[in-house]
Amino acid sequence: MFGLSRRGTYRPLSDSELRLSGRSPAFRDAYVHITEACERLMSSGRVRQQEPEELAAQLWSFVHGYITLELAEHFVEFDDPVAQVLVPMGVNLAVGMGDKRERAEASHEAAARLYDSITRD
Repeated sequence: MFGLSRRGTYRPLSDSELRLSGRSPAFRDAYVHITEACERLMSSGRVRQQEPEELAAQLWSFVHGYITLELAEHFVEFDDPVAQVLVPMGVNLAVGMGDKRERAEASHEAAARLYDSITRD
């Protein structure tokens, strides 16, 4: 849908033989980290069991969708789109996968603190 927009800059290639990004060695090497993280998430018991590749694709789609809309400036009306859109959507996704809302929110807060500690000057 977004790729077919007349105003967007993303245009998927029509020849599926040329669309190798999802099968390229570089993509697979990077994507394996997401799949392994999903395996750890399921092992924790916080979300329902499913194929790790399916869970990874869901999480990848969630982040990719947000980033695509953010880059297209669809969230300009928000003061803090990460806090107002991305984080609540991520919590909702985690709850939908079986996590408890309080634990999902606590995980975000812990990750935000870690990020802040790493990025502070």
